[in-house]
Amino acid sequence: MFKSIADTPAVHETRRLSLQQALQDTFAGLNHLQLVHERRRSFRWFSLVQLVFGGFLFVLCLPVLLYVAFRLGMIHNFFEGTDPGGGGDGEASSSRQPRERGWRGSPTSWFFSYWHQLRLRGFRQELGAVPEFEAAYWPQTEQECAKVTAAVLERADTHGLVVLETIGTEDPQEQETAETWFGAQPLLARPEVRHEAQSAEHLRGHGFELREAQGQVELLWSHPTHKRWEAALALLFYPLLRLFSLVEHTGLGDLWGDLLGRPPRQTRLVVRAESLHVEQVRNGRVLKREGLEGKELLGITFSPRLGHDRAARFLPPSLRLLGRGGRVVEVRLPELPVQGRHVRDFLLATTLRLRREHPEAGLPTEPRQPGRCPRCSTAYLMGPGLLCPSCSTWAGAFR
Repeated sequence: MFKSIADTPAVHETRRLSLQQALQDTFAGLNHLQLVHERRRSFRWFSLVQLVFGGFLFVLCLPVLLYVAFRLGMIHNFFEGTDPGGGGDGEASSSRQPRERGWRGSPTSWFFSYWHQLRLRGFRQELGAVPEFEAAYWPQTEQECAKVTAAVLERADTHGLVVLETIGTEDPQEQETAETWFGAQPLLARPEVRHEAQSAEHLRGHGFELREAQGQVELLWSHPTHKRWEAALALLFYPLLRLFSLVEHTGLGDLWGDLLGRPPRQTRLVVRAESLHVEQVRNGRVLKREGLEGKELLGITFSPRLGHDRAARFLPPSLRLLGRGGRVVEVRLPELPVQGRHVRDFLLATTLRLRREHPEAGLPTEPRQPGRCPRCSTAYLMGPGLLCPSCSTWAGAFR
């Protein structure tokens, strides 16, 4: 199913498992899980060979470069009418300093290789901060990482466990919580009161449009348009603009529509009791449509990510729909860096409300089973404001 990475020997009685073994564990006595996205690095010893070889080539080519520079200087002085010995304007020209050139990228990124590693840890109350078990896995692609994350969340949902999804480096002090998932809760969401009306009012005040009719709610965002002369210039120089990432959110179709004076493109989030879809619409025509059916939808998150490129960069928070089997639908809007959390809260509240209004969809709106307290592992039916009967802790405060 999944291949594991050889890890360090057992410390403090922590069981070292493969990811497949960890997902098949009974999770008996656990109070919560932790899924860590680590940005790991290792020194590239071959970089020393490259450094020595590059230095050798530089020393070898230095006489040739000096000779060429000298000849070019003589040619320049000849056309300027100066003596190559340094009289006249030659003194002014010799004062020009060569432009400094450094490594492509920082020395740290050049001498080290980086990768994205997952760690799954299970905790029990009596062990405190020491994990009961730990499994490490190296996902090669973003899709593979999404499949592992979905598998962990499905297991946690079955056993009613809270999952802390964290992101950071190998140093635990540099890790922060990206998302908290609550097993046995609908959409794995935090057990709290959701204020759909307040979220809707906030989004309306920031340029969003809301429509509700025939058992569905639509949240629309109209993308900004360009003037006709701006669109004409952008189309003319589109390859260069694309090369320098100056038109990241604008395609050829958008520019052509702006040139023709058509209505702006809209991103439409369509919420129904049985599904959640994202549509790109322009001039009344649906250009792209993707989403998840209610039975597939695991949860909705607005959280940062760790990339899978050679640098394993930290990516800014994005709005994503997580589905079973690792399917992910990302909502791309220019306003999301500011309003993403409000959009997430609105989608959660609206989805659960429509499910309650349409019970024929057969989708959960209340906890299906008791969840486990993330502090003492007591099983109880979690809800907004309900405290654990053993330790008097509100599960929603766990981060």
